[in-house]
Amino acid sequence: MHVNNDFQKNSNISHILETIWHNNKNQINTTRIDISRSLDLYRSTVGNVIQTLLDNGVILEGETNQDNEKIGRKPITLSINPKFGCIIGIELQTDTYNTCICNFDGSILFSSTGETPEYNNSSNSDNFIRILQVIIESIYPEVLKLNIPLLSICVGIPGIIDTDKGIIIDSEPFGLKNLPYPIEIAKPYSVPLFFENDAKCCSWYIKSNKQKKPEQDYLCVLTKNHNTRGISIGMSVTLNGRVVKGHNHAVGEYISNSWLPTKNGQTGLAQAILTTVNNIEDSYREWAKDLFSTLTPFIPLLEPQTVYIFGQDNGKKDLMLDVIDKDVIQFKVILERCGSKLKIMQNDDSLIANGAALMFVQKMFEIPSLEENNSCSRLTWDEVFHLQKQ
Repeated sequence: MHVNNDFQKNSNISHILETIWHNNKNQINTTRIDISRSLDLYRSTVGNVIQTLLDNGVILEGETNQDNEKIGRKPITLSINPKFGCIIGIELQTDTYNTCICNFDGSILFSSTGETPEYNNSSNSDNFIRILQVIIESIYPEVLKLNIPLLSICVGIPGIIDTDKGIIIDSEPFGLKNLPYPIEIAKPYSVPLFFENDAKCCSWYIKSNKQKKPEQDYLCVLTKNHNTRGISIGMSVTLNGRVVKGHNHAVGEYISNSWLPTKNGQTGLAQAILTTVNNIEDSYREWAKDLFSTLTPFIPLLEPQTVYIFGQDNGKKDLMLDVIDKDVIQFKVILERCGSKLKIMQNDDSLIANGAALMFVQKMFEIPSLEENNSCSRLTWDEVFHLQKQ
């Protein structure tokens, strides 16, 4: 019974706070009665949860500018307290890294970028841990300047991540295999450390977008330019509002339809194309043709509301659209038949780091299924309240 009560308590807090959070993003006034009506909850239940959130400093009260004649006074509105806590988000690639600090309402307070440090320790895991330590040490003074409690450190990397057991299953670029989360990195800061696949960080970013009616089904395609090996691709699938993991946590690992077992990498394109894709237009066209012809079957299979493309220079948008119009017309036709949209996102260095940080917030809003109850990537609200106060 105690377990059921705790589950219901956390569920009510998540539902109510998510409503306030998204309304806050869209500058929509939210009152207790608004929440009661939209979530079909008793006013007493809403009142108790709101009091808990006020007592723990998660939300703030204020008055609207509109008079309410029926009750003779201005209704009390609710908003996220931007100083409740902050999260460090990090995108780590083998050549560069990006960081951000965002507060609990999703606003970015600080961001930075740099070249990934190099170390020659005895193992890949030791190098990886040292790199992260140095990056976190460099950004933590910015947290202290903000004078806002740190709630978590979240890292997005290329690879397959078991977010339930807390294991980096396989990150080929960093040479990591079955590495448990190196939580000792975060111990000096007394906060949890979480990892996520970098493409899935794009999904968490979209999930946090300012939308009055958030999308439930979408496909994110992350493309990363590399000097020596062309463009790497990762995908993330979100269905019914949940980022899909798969039974082995590898949903979204990309292989193009031109790939052959005799080829290394993700595609069957000639090496001459891959090594010149970033500076020769004809090579880029061949790469884009290969990408969108591979994506075409995913549209009727998943029926995404939107296909998002991340990571390409802003000047490449017209070229990609021209390739679709001239060489992959089936992609455009299938999009129209399924009522789906294509959105090529503006390139933003801090986006994946921001998505990693927003993952922490968005996971607090999700109601876990029974098998997810013991996931190491999920905290209870009491644990978050404790983090904020310590």
